[in-house]
Amino acid sequence: MELRQMRYFLAVVDHGGITRAARELFISQPSLSQAIRTLESQFDTLLFDRVGRELRPTSEGLALAESLRDVLALVDDASDRVRNVVELRAGRLTIAAASTLAIHPLAGLVDAFLRCHPRVSVHIEDVGTSSHAISLLRSGAADAALVELPVAESSIIAERFGVEELLVAGTVTALAGYGGRIPASAISRLPMGIVSRDEGGHTPSLRTIAGLLGDIRATCMDRQLLWELVQGGAVATFIPERVADVMLPGVPLYRVDPPVMREIGIAYRDGPPSPAADAFLSLAFASERTTATKAAATSDRPAAS
Repeated sequence: MELRQMRYFLAVVDHGGITRAARELFISQPSLSQAIRTLESQFDTLLFDRVGRELRPTSEGLALAESLRDVLALVDDASDRVRNVVELRAGRLTIAAASTLAIHPLAGLVDAFLRCHPRVSVHIEDVGTSSHAISLLRSGAADAALVELPVAESSIIAERFGVEELLVAGTVTALAGYGGRIPASAISRLPMGIVSRDEGGHTPSLRTIAGLLGDIRATCMDRQLLWELVQGGAVATFIPERVADVMLPGVPLYRVDPPVMREIGIAYRDGPPSPAADAFLSLAFASERTTATKAAATSDRPAAS
């Protein structure tokens, strides 16, 4: 039975006849009469009794009407739910990002997204590596991901979002006298801390950093623990400047010469995105284009002197 037939049948029940029901449905009386006869043929039973000019449902017709009202209520509810998601009045957006990308640029993007679509819930999946983020995208567990480029995955599209510089943060004695800028060749003599999942150089920036390190004093499972060691003066570490502003306030920063850079991208599956993902991607790339038109970024926080 089609939804159209259900609505036709209930209209006849509610209006007590073909004429008024056809007028309400904006169809011809013969078409509606034929639809009712088809239903009676399908159920092999009489669904209406004719009483004068009225059609009154039989006991079988009343039972069918009760069931069809329940079915159509469920259909209407499902339609409303789908419409709410499509029109971003509801839904969920899942984004995969490492902690150093969750602070910047993700925090600002999520804030802007929720201002535009406050009824959509946003879930951030904290991942250790870009490859983990890509695996979540591939499996459908994430709608979008912030990753370090390049991404070598045929089913995933990764578009450039920006470039950021990685600085050395620390209060260790070995940094004294560098005046806010340290030669790359001197990094090997610093007591450094790293996160264990960053070992192996699985991105270009991590491979660059791995080639500079010499004295690794601490390998931490958790990035927050590493930052606490840096604040305590035990080790130095590489960190994006925006992240240091939030997580290591007051800790001196040193630019590396030549600079250590990483290219950030937003990745998503090749294919039609969900309405929430489409809105997020559009907002993110509009934001990136706006930023690109401004003057080259200058330091928001002076390097150590």
